Amino acid sequence: MDRSSPANLDRMEFPADRIRRLARRRPDAKDAPAPGETVGPHSKARPDDREPETAPSARPPAPPAEARSKPARSAKSLRRPLLFALLPLTLIVAGYFYVTGGTVMSTDNAYVQADMVGLSTDVSGIVRDVSVHDNQQVAKGDVLFTLDDLQFRLALDRAEAQLGNTRNDLVALQASYRNMQAQVEQAKKDVDFATVNFKRQQQLVASNFTPQAAVDSTRNTLQGAQQKLASLTQQLAGLAANLNGNPDAAIEDHPRYKDALAARDEAARQLAHTVVRAPFAGVVTNVPSLQPGQYLAAAATAFNIVSSDHVWVQASPK
Repeated sequence: MDRSSPANLDRMEFPADRIRRLARRRPDAKDAPAPGETVGPHSKARPDDREPETAPSARPPAPPAEARSKPARSAKSLRRPLLFALLPLTLIVAGYFYVTGGTVMSTDNAYVQADMVGLSTDVSGIVRDVSVHDNQQVAKGDVLFTLDDLQFRLALDRAEAQLGNTRNDLVALQASYRNMQAQVEQAKKDVDFATVNFKRQQQLVASNFTPQAAVDSTRNTLQGAQQKLASLTQQLAGLAANLNGNPDAAIEDHPRYKDALAARDEAARQLAHTVVRAPFAGVVTNVPSLQPGQYLAAAATAFNIVSSDHVWVQASPK
């Protein structure tokens, strides 16, 4: 039978599933059949037996390697400074929650405390006036009470008078010292003159021009001048000692004057302490315990003052 007859061609057709598998396989450039060629060795592939070719999907071209690595490097370089910047912020937030957080404490025996001072003075006397009342708010320096200051004013006047007398005495000593200095200088001249006169008389008596009595008289005059000079010198030293060894120094530097000045200042201090003032701002308490006319001994507590500037709470928290 002729193989080219139509009957034989119908029998030799390939199955449809085999044609589909051949169409799905991507042929190489060498094996791809040209358009219009038959799939098998003797028959052409029918148009209805081939699957339609699908158009390749449109994809954007891939960016170069440098363009892909640049955003990665920039993100990596910003990550470390960002972490360092967040570290102190994290510590601050954590410290805030650590300080402000915690459990709630409670207590049943809390007390408000404040500084309290017992008011007193270092001088004794009779209370003349009380200027405040109980539980009164006072400011620092306000007058609280006063003592009778008559005896203290008299003591101050006496001390000031003593200070003036001391000054006058020292001025008189300085004048006496200068006067004594002049007397000593004159005594030195008298001794020198008596010495010369005595030597002259000795020469005359040796030449039998003067009697021995004249020599004895000049010797006596010389000895008297020498004794006077010694006495004046001792008196001058005593005056210098009374002037603290420095007669030319200022009166204010003399120990006697400083002692009188200190006594005057002490009298003034005691007079000032007859007026008792508030040492700080607060509230006075127990004021009725002090009344005018009452004798208040030195360092005795008159009443108390509670500070209003330094207040705290004392408690035993659970």
